[in-house]
Amino acid sequence: MQTATTKASLYQTPESSGTSLTSGDTLECIVGHEIKELGQHVLACTVTYRLPPNLRPIPGASGDPDDPGLLTFRRFYKFIVRARHPLPRLLIICSS
Repeated sequence: MQTATTKASLYQTPESSGTSLTSGDTLECIVGHEIKELGQHVLACTVTYRLPPNLRPIPGASGDPDDPGLLTFRRFYKFIVRARHPLPRLLIICSS
């Protein structure tokens, strides 16, 4: 989550090696964050994943030239918080 003055990480996979999912599996998380500032906020969601070994990577699609099977995508969600007392609490439900 990023504002004009702060940047905070709201969620990161607990395992250092990430979470392994098989085809059809989902990963869900609920993250709460107290909003302390008015104005524009940006929620950045980043997902890094590895292609299965039987799939050939697309040339140039990986951010890591040493590991072409490792891919990442990002989504940004912008929203504005206007004056309100008390300030709202953001609840994010992630589902993939």
